Amino acid sequence: MRPAALLVAATALGAAVVAAPAAARAQDPPDGRMALVLGVQTGTGAVASDYGIGHLIGVEAAYQPMAEGQRLGFDVHWTVLFGGFEWPLGLGSDAASLTGGVETVHLQLGGRVRVPLRQRATIGYLGLGASLLRSNEPLPPDPARGYLGGYVGLGVQLEAAGLTLSTEVRRDMILDGPALLSFVIGVGFGV
Repeated sequence: MRPAALLVAATALGAAVVAAPAAARAQDPPDGRMALVLGVQTGTGAVASDYGIGHLIGVEAAYQPMAEGQRLGFDVHWTVLFGGFEWPLGLGSDAASLTGGVETVHLQLGGRVRVPLRQRATIGYLGLGASLLRSNEPLPPDPARGYLGGYVGLGVQLEAAGLTLSTEVRRDMILDGPALLSFVIGVGFGV
């Protein structure tokens, strides 16, 4: 065998050896995730009757290690959501709303318990954590514009075609401040 052919064969063998573990790792869900999050929010109680339904847009980052065959996993995630009760492009949410100019910022830090549902491509989760809410106007039941409280969320995450798709229902401000309910959809990628 000529030295050039031997060098090509050794290079190909080396590339195959290096690529094999990378291909095996590609089957595991990524340890990290970044996502664009879109959703709707509504209040319960006085917030619902005064403001109607609003929009949410933001980003989420998560550290979610889960090995192949693991039956229970955990994650830590951080979310920033910008929202309001005045719909963009002039779309009104509720003709009975008292005001349409309320804007909100939600900062959330929490953890989730994750359970694979089917062949590890679909994962269900239950999360809870702390939430800081700021608004440009006071929201009932408190005349403040900044609120610190807890939240709980229930959702599903799907890995498909290199993307992470998720849906979640969150109940915000459990302990203090305006009671908000949101439904969010996330589209992201593993990191």
